[in-house]
Amino acid sequence: MAQGNGTSADPWPIKDGGGDGVRAYVSGSTLHIEGSGNMADFWSSTKGEAPWNDQYYSNSSSITTVVIQDGVTNIGDRAFHDLKNLQKITIPSSVTKIGRQAFYMEHVPNNNFQSITIPNSVTEIEGEAFKNCTNLKTVTIENGPVALNFSSFYYNGSEYPRGTKTDWFSGCPLQTLHFGRTLSSSSGNPFSGTSIQTLTIGNTVTLLGSKAFANCTGLINVTLEDGITPLSFNYNSNLFSNCPIKVFHWGRNLIQFSSPIAGNTALTSVTIGNNVTSVGSSAFSGCTALTSVSIPASIKTIESSMFYQCSNITSFTIPSSITSIESDAFRYSGLTSLNIPSNVVSIGSRAFADCTGLTNVTLADGTTSLSFNYNSNLFSNCPIKTFHWGRNLVQFSSPVAGNKVLTSVTIGQYVASVGSSAFSGCTGLTSITIPTSITIIESSMFYQCSDLKNITIPSSITSIESDAFRYSGLTNIDIPNNVISIGGRAFADCTGLTDATLADGITSLSFNYSSNLFSNCPIKTFHWGRNLVNYSSPVAGNKILTSVTIGNNVTSIGSSDFSGCTGLTSVTIPSSITSIGSQAFYGCYGLKEIHSKNPNPPTAGSNCFYDVYNTCKLFVPGGAETKYKAAAEWKKFFSITSAIIPIKADNIAIQSLVNGIAIETKEQMPVSIYNLSGQKIYESIITGNTEIQLDKGIYIVRANNTSAKVVVP
Repeated sequence: MAQGNGTSADPWPIKDGGGDGVRAYVSGSTLHIEGSGNMADFWSSTKGEAPWNDQYYSNSSSITTVVIQDGVTNIGDRAFHDLKNLQKITIPSSVTKIGRQAFYMEHVPNNNFQSITIPNSVTEIEGEAFKNCTNLKTVTIENGPVALNFSSFYYNGSEYPRGTKTDWFSGCPLQTLHFGRTLSSSSGNPFSGTSIQTLTIGNTVTLLGSKAFANCTGLINVTLEDGITPLSFNYNSNLFSNCPIKVFHWGRNLIQFSSPIAGNTALTSVTIGNNVTSVGSSAFSGCTALTSVSIPASIKTIESSMFYQCSNITSFTIPSSITSIESDAFRYSGLTSLNIPSNVVSIGSRAFADCTGLTNVTLADGTTSLSFNYNSNLFSNCPIKTFHWGRNLVQFSSPVAGNKVLTSVTIGQYVASVGSSAFSGCTGLTSITIPTSITIIESSMFYQCSDLKNITIPSSITSIESDAFRYSGLTNIDIPNNVISIGGRAFADCTGLTDATLADGITSLSFNYSSNLFSNCPIKTFHWGRNLVNYSSPVAGNKILTSVTIGNNVTSIGSSDFSGCTGLTSVTIPSSITSIGSQAFYGCYGLKEIHSKNPNPPTAGSNCFYDVYNTCKLFVPGGAETKYKAAAEWKKFFSITSAIIPIKADNIAIQSLVNGIAIETKEQMPVSIYNLSGQKIYESIITGNTEIQLDKGIYIVRANNTSAKVVVP
């Protein structure tokens, strides 16, 4: 072949075109190539192979290391062909080309050559350059701005089949690849279908061609290095098609792309770099094995269908940077709990729909309103059981209305309104906390909440709108005195509602005529604590009402207010009542006692006690019998009795009741009660009005060293 014997004293001249500008020699196990310019291209079956080839050099098998000196500008064709014990090569930054079949193990295997670093100065690698390097596992193509061309060559000789030759890494068991260069437009596709398992795409790569890594069936770990320069590839590029990627780092913005990993059913973990501002719609859609995603503060929007059908994502932390969640973003995902932070200002349609494991949702407290469209079906088909509503919503339909498994709701202190029908149809709702920031219980708010047995209406509520609790499961209701209006049918058809209280107050309560406020409610106990205006009676016609108390702020009883309440047995009319409308107690034939505490008979309308006069005892204040026996309607009672027994008229009065006695004192006073056997059965210091339950009989009451006999009928 060439002159020289391959020693440092007499190196082989291997310069392209002849001469000694590039030389080579062997020292120990190292092949040194030095000088400047191109190496020769070696190609021959008998003559013309590299001088260190085993055809010419008996010690070729001793070469394990190649060191190329800076200044050499290429690696010639077949330069290290069949160098069977090569382990390591150092390529300087002066090299711009790796020739055809440069490392081709054609006739012998090489089990030692495991890795190579290709500097960013190399602009061309010709076909079959690393073919059959049977232990080459790691390839590092350094980052660089200049395009790299994997070129082919045409073989027309006779040693093996003619044709165009590529197969740059054919027969190489590649495992790890650092790919740091954009391929030129004329380049081949060297890594599609290879056995790589771990891939890093350098941040200087600006373009990836179609199917660049397709059919790499062992590829499980991919890193798009962090960087500020966008990476471009076309839609439908199938960049990683048929690659079972499990771990993916997304370090740069991508442009003109379809997601590189959407639909990958093996993907389990994704991290997104701090330079990424968008990953695009449907970025992870269909990634059914995905369990973990880390989103940086640089991302502001969770885009449409981003996690669509990610059925193994059971929890997800939405970072504080996110301001918008677009339509279908988490639809059909595996979320079981969700916290939407207060910085999110808009949510698109069906964003969390069909998350069939989602049971706990928090809309975090905040002063900024959250917007989503009507009919957004935000949580449709989600079995939410616990819901925290922390912000006002605008342009919305309720996110939980109709949810039959919802059991508990809390409303945050910044919420001023939850809207009409907010919880309508939530048949499983049992508990709700309403803050003082809410002033109105809006129409149909708890419509058909059939499991809602109790609710505390806060002091901030001033209005309860129509159908607010209709068909709910309430068993008792206390309407505080700050409520000034109630809409039609607000508590209608609550078939378990047996106890209702209109709290005492001086402000009148308004609801419309024919409001049917408690229609079809089996109210048994009712406290009427305020005057009502513009109303039809809330209890008229209730045949199972058994007990009514009327507060001391009520000044009148309207016409027919208790008409038809056939279950009433006793009524106490406070001294504040000055008028009773016609037929107020019409047909209350179950009444046995009426206790009127006003010493002046209230004005009574016609037939206000019709069907009651001859069956009911009327008890009036002491000394008022004559007035009542002369007053219209009152005088119709067959039995008018003074129930007040003065002990000291200025200090105490006693009234006999059906089930005991009532004692009224004007100052603090010790009181004792004895039965006729002289046994003390009650002792206490009392002030004001006190009712004491006693069995039917005769008792001695002692107070201020004075005694009186009292009969309990």
